[in-house]
Amino acid sequence: MKKTTILLLLVVICSTACTKQDNVIETNQLDTIQTEENIDLITTEEVTESLNVEVSTEEVFQPIFEANSLTVEDIEYMTGKSYDPENSIASDDLSMLTISYIDFNDMPQTGKMVVNKDVADEVLDIFRELYVARFPIERINLVDEYNADDETSMRDNNTSAYNHRFINGTTKLSNHAKGLAIDINPLVNPYVKGTFIQPETAGEYVDRTVAYKGIIEKNSVCYNAFVSRGWEWGGDWKSGKDYQHFEKTKPVSEINK
Repeated sequence: MKKTTILLLLVVICSTACTKQDNVIETNQLDTIQTEENIDLITTEEVTESLNVEVSTEEVFQPIFEANSLTVEDIEYMTGKSYDPENSIASDDLSMLTISYIDFNDMPQTGKMVVNKDVADEVLDIFRELYVARFPIERINLVDEYNADDETSMRDNNTSAYNHRFINGTTKLSNHAKGLAIDINPLVNPYVKGTFIQPETAGEYVDRTVAYKGIIEKNSVCYNAFVSRGWEWGGDWKSGKDYQHFEKTKPVSEINK
């Protein structure tokens, strides 16, 4: 009887000990698994954060500043709008610019602009400078997207250059018709002469003491970028202020001399 009792006790003790050991092993294994999962989670979060930082919009965005001759497709698109084959300057004298800029949402964008080929490289340098300085431009589209209607383009605060048109209220061709004038953010930088305002919807922007986004002021980054390269600013004019307007007034043959 004593031998049987002792054997039974040994079996119970061994069984209990093994169960505890198994529980310890299982617990340790569970801890290890949880630890590995935590490590995986941390690693994933760190990678995600790294990607969010490294793959920001502006780092992925590649700014473009290039000039090309007008293609047949370009001329066909512009004809009857900004381009008049019978009266405009030769299409060979114009360049299609691809220009990157910072929009009013502080995001990089790329637009198209047509200018006289003799100022093409200089205009690219100007807009490159504005891009680096993060000067805000709401949009840059060909005026042809507005059927070459200057008022409509200005109301949309569209920055543009070439357009075969006359100076408002005259029969004299504008420097825009020569590809030698550029209007920047025209809604917030309107033309003002007495009570006449253009675009007509720009009344609230006549007050030049308010720091509107995209406003051009004397000695501002936009003003300096143009004027330092020999461009004239309409905001300096005595009779009427054309705050949006920059132009080259020298003959084309003298522009790059």
